[in-house]
Amino acid sequence: MRDLGNVVILAGPNGSGKSRFLQLIEPTVSTALSAQKSAPRLRERMQRQIAAGAPSAAIGELQQQIDQALGEGRPDVTFDPGPASIVDLGPSVPSQINDPATHSGGDLPQILSVTRTGAFHQLYAAQHVFLRAIAQALFNSEHPRLRQDLDVQASLAEAERFNNLLSSLGLSEVGFDLNEREPRPTLFGRPVVPSEWSAGQRLLITWAICLHEQGVGRLAKSIVLLDEPEGHLHAAACVEVVEKLRGAVGNEGQLWIATHSASLVAHFGTASVHMVRGGRLTYAGSRLDEIIDGLLGGREARHNFRCFLGEAHLSSLARFAVESLTDAAVARFAKDDAQAGLLVASLRRAASDGRRLRVLDYASGRARFARALLERFGKQGAEAVVDYHTFDDRGSDGERNDRAASMAALYGEEDAQSRMHSHLTDFMPPNAVDVVVMCNVLHEIPPRKWRTLFDDIHGVLAGSGFLLLMEDQQISIGEMPHLGGFMVLNLDEIRVLVSSPLVEDAVPSTSARLTAFAIPRGVLQKVTQETLSEAVRRVRFRALGELRSLRLSASSTGAAGRQHAYFALLHANAALALEDFGTE
Repeated sequence: MRDLGNVVILAGPNGSGKSRFLQLIEPTVSTALSAQKSAPRLRERMQRQIAAGAPSAAIGELQQQIDQALGEGRPDVTFDPGPASIVDLGPSVPSQINDPATHSGGDLPQILSVTRTGAFHQLYAAQHVFLRAIAQALFNSEHPRLRQDLDVQASLAEAERFNNLLSSLGLSEVGFDLNEREPRPTLFGRPVVPSEWSAGQRLLITWAICLHEQGVGRLAKSIVLLDEPEGHLHAAACVEVVEKLRGAVGNEGQLWIATHSASLVAHFGTASVHMVRGGRLTYAGSRLDEIIDGLLGGREARHNFRCFLGEAHLSSLARFAVESLTDAAVARFAKDDAQAGLLVASLRRAASDGRRLRVLDYASGRARFARALLERFGKQGAEAVVDYHTFDDRGSDGERNDRAASMAALYGEEDAQSRMHSHLTDFMPPNAVDVVVMCNVLHEIPPRKWRTLFDDIHGVLAGSGFLLLMEDQQISIGEMPHLGGFMVLNLDEIRVLVSSPLVEDAVPSTSARLTAFAIPRGVLQKVTQETLSEAVRRVRFRALGELRSLRLSASSTGAAGRQHAYFALLHANAALALEDFGTE
């Protein structure tokens, strides 16, 4: 095995010897390091013997010792520089976690002593007890009568070493709060309750405990051994936690992973893969097909899996195409809604001077943003930040009941009704609003109506107000809100539409897909038939360019296929709009 990278994958069937090879790493490396260190000293000693005129027999004996050391140390195993440590992170995750609530305070020291063995399953089961000991050490270090005690200082050093390990794995550090005057461990900003953690978090914490008990202060430059880390972990979580380990060991460290996981093999790439079969270890190379067959259950299983993926891609594309011939769906509230987060950030920036904003959610549908405001600010907090109203055309309003429920959750039933509007004239001065929000709305309105729409919005905005135009730049669900289909504009195209460079991102952009553009009131009446036609031409040109790029990339993934379908429809819809204008 030569020219190894910082990840080495050992793949093979059960019983092939993967775990045995992992077990050989530590003695092999230790012997090789010993040889590297002893051979130069022996050579130096031999040179002194030669200079002193020692008998040839004595010199020959030293040469024999050098040859023997290098022979036992396998001179093809070299390190430059040597690893900081060799760490075995044990087998996969067991299913049980120790619950300290089931133990008396007197037996916790006995449970904690189990962790000192470093056995992985015991460490996993007793992780809460270990964290409790860390919290106790941190608490004692702040006690004025205990902080000078040498044992307390030693325990604090161990606690800090453990927190450093957590940080290197991308986790928060252990802290503590007081529960009936007793220190209680906290992690992720909450009291420690392992059952609330994800499987990936539990595994990372157990690894940190394991590293701590093996005396590791840091993972940089270490060789880390993992035996089937995919056990009890979702594929994505497994890849995530192993990636955190790779980042922790750095480019001068190394991960050795014995695995049956096709997702791990795919993630780290073919150059990392070595095949274990019948107790023999070889670089995968041209035998990669054999490894993939083994991971997926044989040649027929691999064929079935390929067909399944292909059918999933085709099904996704077919569904998007069919959806693009149906009416637009109305979004529901979802916890941690990314667009809701974008709205909140935009409103916070607009109200940076502390004023309360009067906001009109245009075509609000189910008023999902009312629930988002409640989720993020609470009832009183939301009322202090925003005076929120909705507008929906009575003639096309099929979500009134859902909207009423959302508004009632934020304002109460009586106040909710007064905030739900079906006439824009309700907002004529002096009742003008500071912000009109249009989320996933403009692309559903025929472009020939945009000029009138912007005039109407201009009429309900206060002098310093603005239109907050929010869109998904690559809608994942196809739709045909009208015969012309959907039309999504980017920032440059919106600036062309209103003939103004004053349109900008409402908040610094964190996503190329979800956008929020702030359009000042003063430019909304600059839309003309010429600017409208030019904006749509630019949409058509952009869609055509994206189609060319996708075809040149020769990508056949489902994501690429979905993008191809989206931009093909966007190009067609732009052409239909220009035909409708009579300009093409």
